[in-house]
Amino acid sequence: MEKKESRHATLYRQYRPQSFNDARGQEHIVKVLKAEIKNKKPAHAYLFSGGRGTGKTTFARILARELGVSDKDLYEIDAASNNGVEHIRELREGVHVVPFESPYKFYIVDEAHMLSKSAWNAFLKTLEEPPPHAMFVLATTERDKIPDTIQSRCEVYSFKQPSNALLLNLWRFLPMVLSATDSPSCRKYSPSPITKRLRSKKWRRFPEPPAGKLSER
Repeated sequence: MEKKESRHATLYRQYRPQSFNDARGQEHIVKVLKAEIKNKKPAHAYLFSGGRGTGKTTFARILARELGVSDKDLYEIDAASNNGVEHIRELREGVHVVPFESPYKFYIVDEAHMLSKSAWNAFLKTLEEPPPHAMFVLATTERDKIPDTIQSRCEVYSFKQPSNALLLNLWRFLPMVLSATDSPSCRKYSPSPITKRLRSKKWRRFPEPPAGKLSER
């Protein structure tokens, strides 16, 4: 289980939102999650579904931070390479241990659709009867591959792709976007869809975005 991500100079890492107030384009999700945090009634399991680069993992980390979860109690699992039943059994053994210093032990399962059938069966029991200090966020680009029995035990949120108007607004606040994404250290990593669109010729034709606030519709 990965405890911390490596830091690179890619655009989406450099400008990753640090709070829900910084997030753009997913207001329908931000509103609900903020209300749950304010009322101290978060769900024990969430399913974040959407295209690559739309903010699923970022929102999961923000949610953990807003709930007071420290790095010691935050666990990130890459289901693409940890998709067997033995990996879920390891999770089930550790989930009942109380957190080190946080109100919750927070698990982020990225690429959740890659879990095997036997892994899902093992995970189902934990989702049905989780300890009160455990929280899970499953992130996926392929919701149709998540078993219905799992989806029914999660709060499900669909992440939208950014609109052109939103990208123009981002362009205004990221004047160094092209130089950042063209650096050698960035080209070695696969860019997100937002980065690809900002680097495209279509956006290079607009060195100065239109003045005034743009609609994000």
